[in-house]
Amino acid sequence: MIEVSRVSCERGKTMNPCIITDQISQDFEFALNAISEEGVHRIEIHSLWGKTIEELDDATVEKVKNLMNFYGMSVTCLASTLFMMLPLHDDDVLTDFSPTFKVIKGDLATHMKYLQRAIDIAHKLDCPRIRVFPFRAPENRKMLGDKFDIEAMAILLTPAVRLAERENITLVVENCPYSHLPKGKMTADLVKRIDSPNFRLLYDPANSYRANIVRIPFRYLEGSLVEELRLILPWVDHLHIKDYHYVDGLTKPYLHVPLGKGEVPYAQLLRILHDNGYTGALSCEPEVGFEGTMESLNTLRKLLRTL
Repeated sequence: MIEVSRVSCERGKTMNPCIITDQISQDFEFALNAISEEGVHRIEIHSLWGKTIEELDDATVEKVKNLMNFYGMSVTCLASTLFMMLPLHDDDVLTDFSPTFKVIKGDLATHMKYLQRAIDIAHKLDCPRIRVFPFRAPENRKMLGDKFDIEAMAILLTPAVRLAERENITLVVENCPYSHLPKGKMTADLVKRIDSPNFRLLYDPANSYRANIVRIPFRYLEGSLVEELRLILPWVDHLHIKDYHYVDGLTKPYLHVPLGKGEVPYAQLLRILHDNGYTGALSCEPEVGFEGTMESLNTLRKLLRTL
């Protein structure tokens, strides 16, 4: 049994369904209305009204706060795009990975400036954590996430973590398939290397499932998603929930599908979380359009009721 005191806990005694608002709409009020009608009152914010959360001015943040109060919402995570489109090494060549994913670019100083802005917004919205990324995977290197990459990330991210410590904010680093660390075990190694209570893991099991295995060290390839979660759970502070269906022969064989219609074993994963005392948010990020998103949110709630 994993030591419960090291596992993320929030208000309440059970795991909490949550959803990233732009999965429903860039119109923040429309999204909140749709979410509240489903009886869900925890949200995560990435982008709204065409801007990332860390780009909002004070007047817009006040509007966000007022709308959240009106619809009875609390925000569990600000899903910033910080440290994604930032070269890890000087010779890294980066390309955009999605025409629709809004992201901050610039040098390290720019990302640190926006991190301070994200922290200020988090305080105004009473949000305890901010998502960051483990640096975009470059086009000109095949292998990613070795011990040298992790050490380089630790050096670059340490000032951000020290800022988070001073501001009493938790940074959660996501295992992202477009980054140096696509699997949960890889991001957990970075979290352990930095070793701060204010730097934890945002685990996305579907991202681990679809990781490009030809680009990552062999030691990270062993084990199932269930085994990975058991291994990394002491460092998990937040989760993203989506699903993939693999279709052999396609150029991009991992297809987004509504929750429960893919291969990610969520019934088993949620049972592990429940049995080990995780009471944080499960943030729905299905990436399948409005109807599929609402279906996924309801599927998540049904799965939670079986625990």
